[in-house]
Amino acid sequence: MRRGSLAVVLGMTVVACTPPASDRRVTTTDTPSNPAETSLLAGANHLDWSPCGAGLQCSTLIVPKDDEAPSAGSITLFLKRRPASSPDQRIGSLLVNPGGPGVPGTDLVDHAVGAFDHRLLERFDIVGWDPRGTGQSGQIVCADDLDPYFALDPVTSTDAGRAALAEAAERFAHACEQRNGDLLPYVSTVATARDMERIRRALGEDRISYFGASYGSELGALWLTMFPKTVRAAVLDGVVDPNADAASTTRYEASGLEGALDAMLARCADDPSCPIYESGHPDQVFDRVMTSLETAPVPVAEAPQRPAINRGMAALGITGALYDETRWPSALSALASLERGNAKPMLDLYDSFLTLDGRFPHLYDALLAVSCLDDPGPTDAAGLAELQRQALAAAPRMGRSAVGVPFCAHWPVRGKPFPKVTGHGARPVLVIATTGDPILPAGAPAAASLAGSLEHAVLVTATANRHTGYRTSTCVDGAVDAYLIELTVPSQAIMCGSG
Repeated sequence: MRRGSLAVVLGMTVVACTPPASDRRVTTTDTPSNPAETSLLAGANHLDWSPCGAGLQCSTLIVPKDDEAPSAGSITLFLKRRPASSPDQRIGSLLVNPGGPGVPGTDLVDHAVGAFDHRLLERFDIVGWDPRGTGQSGQIVCADDLDPYFALDPVTSTDAGRAALAEAAERFAHACEQRNGDLLPYVSTVATARDMERIRRALGEDRISYFGASYGSELGALWLTMFPKTVRAAVLDGVVDPNADAASTTRYEASGLEGALDAMLARCADDPSCPIYESGHPDQVFDRVMTSLETAPVPVAEAPQRPAINRGMAALGITGALYDETRWPSALSALASLERGNAKPMLDLYDSFLTLDGRFPHLYDALLAVSCLDDPGPTDAAGLAELQRQALAAAPRMGRSAVGVPFCAHWPVRGKPFPKVTGHGARPVLVIATTGDPILPAGAPAAASLAGSLEHAVLVTATANRHTGYRTSTCVDGAVDAYLIELTVPSQAIMCGSG
């Protein structure tokens, strides 16, 4: 969802996006070659942990905003860990990131039981941190009400509609600058990868293990490229390809959403109890409802102060439900309700998508801040129009969600070129994909592309209709657990069935 599109990548609670390709190799810090990296290595300090409920421990770590500009000040990162349940068998720390960008990483520690197999909980301290600009590490807050920005339909053919989109994007960016101007330039993925190295040093571990989902896979791939000699093991799940360009990523996201929608409608067509079954033609109901929303948005009777549901809002609500097939029934029911004039279920899906079920009301504020720094994508009218054309060509029904409002075109700060990810010098990495990924379809595939880009990587593909593959089958879990615990690397790519 990089470049300000709205196809958030939900991983293990989560979201994500894709940075741009670049031919520039990033310098690793194994043997620092410049003052900034030397400063980075000298800056890590000790972590003092204290109890913070449910057997968890919390700490903070002060890091510089900018290694090249000490006068810019510092950021205090918030960390949380779940100590290994079998301390006598403890291997070390497992750094974790659930995705985004924008989701506090400590949330995955809170939900470690269920998110990770008991074998990993026994052998590792699960350590998460809120990346800069999220959660308790300086949460970026741009708007208290998202409706004026996200309730706009991003696909319009009129000058007035395009002007409204641009005005909303510019207004949102200005609000971000006014409220977070001293932090916005310093929340890039590169900066967070450097924070990971500081955390490793503060933990006192020569090599460390990592599990990243969705955007966390992108972050992990960059981290292991920048600091290859510090990597014990790394699992990259729900892969976002950091080396893909803006056009490719948008096409992948759009076609992935379209494929997930097709799968949902096909399942409905085989089930007479489906709420939009219509004699085995739910696709006709979908098209009828969505087309009508373009000219006749449906008011929400229970919330008259909220915007009427238009096609753009409905597309976002459905997008969130497509991330995992367990959510499909809610999308189908919401579509049926819309046709009857009841917009509340679709409003609930829309709200859930933008805030992850209400748990992170400023998720998108942080997501856009990171995304627009890493890769703003096209910022001119012609480039944005071409991006929209490609998305709609790849996904006539769901392309809106892959394009979104052009926030990054008006962002007040610009980042540096994103480094090319290679994994050069790192130990073998485990890359996980799913056959029914709603964002990056396995046939296009970001996962295979990233695995091929990394110097040593093995691909594990799960048969599942969701974005991430870990915890979908004993096959996937077994491969991940054996890799992280015993450093057993599969000799070749693995295809895992369900169950």
